[in-house]
Amino acid sequence: HWLKFYQESTVYSKVGVVVGPFYTEDGAPTLERQRVLDAIKAEAEQVEENRRLFPPCNTRYSADIGTVFWCELGSGGVERDW
Repeated sequence: HWLKFYQESTVYSKVGVVVGPFYTEDGAPTLERQRVLDAIKAEAEQVEENRRLFPPCNTRYSADIGTVFWCELGSGGVERDW
């Protein structure tokens, strides 16, 4: 969202680039940047897979009883058939 905003802006103009592990002196993305973006995407996919495999359940805390966890057929917005 922000990248597109600044790319299309007529108010803000590009004055330079940050040279480092993610961009070259020409402002081109580096392989390291792509490696990091791929790792972020893979992690997000793993988190989603974990949510599918281990969907959220219910929790409740009271000072008298402590923490109680339980799952129901529709806990966490996930329909279960068990």
